[in-house]
Amino acid sequence: MSVLIKGMKMPKCCIDCEFMSWSNIRQRDICDKTGEAIRTAEHWEKRDILCPLVEIPTPHGRLIDADDVLTQTKQNEWCSSYQQGQVFGWNSAIEYIGNFAPTVIEREE
Repeated sequence: MSVLIKGMKMPKCCIDCEFMSWSNIRQRDICDKTGEAIRTAEHWEKRDILCPLVEIPTPHGRLIDADDVLTQTKQNEWCSSYQQGQVFGWNSAIEYIGNFAPTVIEREE
């Protein structure tokens, strides 16, 4: 499972990250997400290769679960009609996606 933190800016380097903290036990900066020590000069210039943060560019439209759409459409009547050789229109597919596709992340301006 993932978590979206709305409004959080992608840090350019580990030192600028909200998830970096000082460990009294290890006597160094630690990434709270990976548990890795922030110990090289590189971390002052860029994010660690193990960084789990992913940027979602904005603006973007509603982001859907395409795998779920495929699973659901295979079980849907209009999809089975298509498989039987009947006429299938893109308008039906677009309507299905617009009305029934589960939204994972809401549209953002």
